[in-house]
Amino acid sequence: MKSPRPVVPFEAGWGRGIIRASSLIIVGTLGGSAWAQLGSFNQPPERLPQVALAGIAPEPTLPTATQFDLPLPTLNNSSIWPATFTRLFPSVSLSIPDNSAVGVTHQQVVSGVPGTIAALQVQLTVSSRDAGPMFNGDLVATLSHDSGYVVLLNRVGRRPDSAVGYGDNGFNLTLTDTAAADVHTYRVSLGGSDFVPISSADPAVPLGGSWQPDGRVAAPESVVTGSPRITSLAAFNGLNPNGTWTLFFADMGAGGLAQMESWNLEFTVVPEPEVTASVSGAALFALALARRRWATVK
Repeated sequence: MKSPRPVVPFEAGWGRGIIRASSLIIVGTLGGSAWAQLGSFNQPPERLPQVALAGIAPEPTLPTATQFDLPLPTLNNSSIWPATFTRLFPSVSLSIPDNSAVGVTHQQVVSGVPGTIAALQVQLTVSSRDAGPMFNGDLVATLSHDSGYVVLLNRVGRRPDSAVGYGDNGFNLTLTDTAAADVHTYRVSLGGSDFVPISSADPAVPLGGSWQPDGRVAAPESVVTGSPRITSLAAFNGLNPNGTWTLFFADMGAGGLAQMESWNLEFTVVPEPEVTASVSGAALFALALARRRWATVK
């Protein structure tokens, strides 16, 4: 009579793993209350997980292995980490005072987002008000939350030969650290010159697309293209996304009236460090228990 196959409990995060009967190497992500049965199961090598737990590197091939599948949670239609969550703040319609460093702030409280921030994108919509054109080079914008702080806009186009910056008409863009180009010099990126407007329409269309945040912390009256870029959206990495977020806008030049229409935050989140540590600990415990039971049935 065949010996009954040992059953090994796992109490860890969520995911899929592999136990190789010959060496009992655990590979994959573990979790949930689940059971893994040791036995013979031929799994094609190309389908094996490529992430090792507890510092154990996956082998190139595992010709004979036991596969266990655990229930996967749904996080914003994603079955695995990292997960993405978006918080929308529409219909703000907040006038930005003209030619005033006092500016205006808009605060929003984020809740219900799990994990910690691994990446952040910010979408901004700013338009002209009172039926007149605005002036992009007048605007300064910053975002803050907890210990994080980034300069999103700092008088785009301002440079040694232009104290006023770009005269384009509005923003409808996404700011992300992974974009290809710096928003401060968007005309150069789009048209090859600081002197070429992005639109000849009447009224002119706003700047769209994805751009890196300005990042320059120099004073608005002295910032230029070459000013150091020492802030980025990475300042929020590792922080809890929940809590108060503050968006600040100021219009530093006379003429060209602007209005903040809306803004959105898109979070890419990962498990908190203590969750990751508990998964690794559970995996090691399961490995030890599996070895003991395997030795018993051999």
